[in-house]
Amino acid sequence: MIEHYLTQRDQLRGVIQLIDGRHAPTEDDIMMYQWLAYYQIPTLIVATKIDKVKSSSYTKTISAITKGLQLQANTPLILFSAKTKRGKQEIWDWIEQQTGVTD
Repeated sequence: MIEHYLTQRDQLRGVIQLIDGRHAPTEDDIMMYQWLAYYQIPTLIVATKIDKVKSSSYTKTISAITKGLQLQANTPLILFSAKTKRGKQEIWDWIEQQTGVTD
């Protein structure tokens, strides 16, 4: 059912895939990203809970996710914290870019 929705829904403009920024991508994270890439669905990777990661480790986090997912060069990655709102505007910007809708 989900596969049909993601591949056949004309209104779908992209997918935001959430990854726990405190850890390397899981097997499920990798499988989902590979599936989205295979179907060429525009994808935004959002590393969540980034407020629990030391800012000095952000580069390491980005590297672990990029390598773990074998992230394509055209797939954006945003570090996000619900607590501090880091990355919130960048996510909204991506959504607006995909949908063509602005405030």
